[in-house]
Amino acid sequence: KPTVFMEKETVKTPVPEPQPAPPAAKPRPPPPPPPAQPKNPETAVSSNTTRNAPPAAPKTAPVTGLISSKTVESPPASGYASAPTSTREDSSNVQQQLKRSNRELKKVQAETRQLRKHVMQLNSQLEIAEAEMAAQRQELQRAAERMEKDRARNNEEREDLLDEHEEELEQLKEHYEKLLAEQKVHYED
Repeated sequence: KPTVFMEKETVKTPVPEPQPAPPAAKPRPPPPPPPAQPKNPETAVSSNTTRNAPPAAPKTAPVTGLISSKTVESPPASGYASAPTSTREDSSNVQQQLKRSNRELKKVQAETRQLRKHVMQLNSQLEIAEAEMAAQRQELQRAAERMEKDRARNNEEREDLLDEHEEELEQLKEHYEKLLAEQKVHYED
């Protein structure tokens, strides 16, 4: 609250408002009985009168001095939360913080559920891709084995063909040599 100073010589200082006890406060035990007094009739009467008297009201002392008529306000908050002035404000602040944290918790839980769902989808996609890769690997291995067998068979066939060609060439040479020899003999005779 802003404090207002006036040009009067006496100013009453503001009396703080009584604050109720916090809601979570434990009940206090009753105060212990007063110490036993001697049984003197004069003191007994005076102690009874003081015991039954109502409590005295708080006193305010007048402030004297030079005071200007300017209104002085409290400085603006510096970014730090000021202490609440009553338990009602405390409880409302706590409730607001609780609501805020519950909202944040729900958002985080929703994000967590989405991330788990996404991770599960990625895991299933990964498993499918791994299964496809394993199938392709087996297929490639079978193809490589077939190619190796084909290559070995082709090499054998080629070598067999080369051997056959060499034999045929030798036979043809022998045959031509015989024919040439016969032709020579035939022309010489």
